[in-house]
Amino acid sequence: MRMKKILFSTTLVVLLFTKVSKAQYEGYPALFGRQTINGGTARYAAIGGAGTSLGGDMGSSYVNPAGLGMYRKSEFSVTPVIGGTGTNSTFLGNSQKDGISSLGIGNLGFAICGLKDDMDKSDWRGGTFSLTMSRTNSFHNRISFNGIDPNTSIADYFVQQANGTPQAQLDAQNPTTSGISSLPALAYWDYLIDPTTSGGSQYTNYLSNEVFAKSGTYTTSGSQNQWNIAYGANYKDKLYIGATLGITTIKFKESLYYTETASLDSTVAPAFNNLIFDDYNTIRGTGVNLKLGYIYKISDVVRIGSTLTTPTYNSMNQQYNSDLQATYDPSITNSSGTPLGTQYNSTVISTYRFSYITPLRFASGISFFAGKRGFVSADLEYVPYQLSSLAGKGNDNSLVPTNQIISQAYKNILNLKFGGELRLHIFRLRAGLAYLPNPYKVVDGVNRDIAQLSAGAGVKLNNVYFDFGVVNSRYNTTYQPYSYYASSNQDVGPIAVTKNSMVNVFITMGLYFN
Repeated sequence: MRMKKILFSTTLVVLLFTKVSKAQYEGYPALFGRQTINGGTARYAAIGGAGTSLGGDMGSSYVNPAGLGMYRKSEFSVTPVIGGTGTNSTFLGNSQKDGISSLGIGNLGFAICGLKDDMDKSDWRGGTFSLTMSRTNSFHNRISFNGIDPNTSIADYFVQQANGTPQAQLDAQNPTTSGISSLPALAYWDYLIDPTTSGGSQYTNYLSNEVFAKSGTYTTSGSQNQWNIAYGANYKDKLYIGATLGITTIKFKESLYYTETASLDSTVAPAFNNLIFDDYNTIRGTGVNLKLGYIYKISDVVRIGSTLTTPTYNSMNQQYNSDLQATYDPSITNSSGTPLGTQYNSTVISTYRFSYITPLRFASGISFFAGKRGFVSADLEYVPYQLSSLAGKGNDNSLVPTNQIISQAYKNILNLKFGGELRLHIFRLRAGLAYLPNPYKVVDGVNRDIAQLSAGAGVKLNNVYFDFGVVNSRYNTTYQPYSYYASSNQDVGPIAVTKNSMVNVFITMGLYFN
């Protein structure tokens, strides 16, 4: 044994467990697949993203490229986005608020119009080419949580991860030579866990029967964007067709700062004073997809449109590492009788490459126009999340079981979007709403549906225009700093349930030119 003082411990029953956030690949379809920013322009944002049957907007290259065929002039525009998210997390009976702000570009690009002169009587009236960048997701968020827990510790989680691993394998991950490459070894070299028998493969910890004050901050940042190379054509000012080659980029960062402190409520003398666990994960990726669309004017009043987006094939690169600091009671010593004091170690930075394929998307919409006074529109979007898949590079088949989990845990959903615009001479007033259902099958009492309310205004002059839009998204999430499976085969690790309210403000400035 590496520790001389052993406190009361309980027998741990080893069951299946999940890893910390960096390895929960089964969550990526919901993370990267729920596109919460619609087209990136203030106009489309204000009408809830219901633009499949509309057109004439720089967001068309992402929403429906057929809408580019409606352009009469060339255009350049930019849309800054100011965002902020407020969170209220409930953890072990306590509530704690937090939040974060962000600044980015929702849409940027130009459209070159090739409309034919009215003297040209050919059926094909020309078309418009565009190159734009659209933000489809913002990952900026931060939650904080705290509470008193008499039941489990993150050390229990480390024990369940270590069980089955020979002590020699943990000894081999020496921090001064080869480096630590796993969480069990990190806890082992910080003296949080120890084998029950010398050289064995079953482990225990020295924190049983203690009560812990737990706190943590989980932060995410980054964005998901798409570069759109698009063309839309006009047939008889009646039918519009278009295509977009989309090149996607993903940058996602997450970090956990988690602490456990021995509470005065403990019934035994504490083995340690506190621990601090930091976990970092960064994912970058690029992908490609193709979108085809059409818009048809049934009459001057009614338009319909549809799009089909192929699966996006993403090549992903992941880097992750962790560090752990434990400060022990002065009575706790190593095998030489030296007090452990404060132990600090970190894992080496690990990398992992994999492919992520999003499901196809099909959208259909209808809009009703009241002459030049405005319109109302509605979109329905089908997303079969069960078709999402991941794959390791080369001969790596480790993600095959994850794909089975994805097919069982996810469901196919229909996103609903509604919006409208009122035109008052040069002024525009807009409003919209969207409903993005929870893609998970599991019902745990937490409503993960995303509800969006939006509004905006604009002014359109001969050669310039300015639009303003604001979108409020409300949804719930859960976060578990660690898992622990009890003898009932039930995960009893503490969970933070968070109410999120995200506000994005879009400001579009556009210039028309010939």
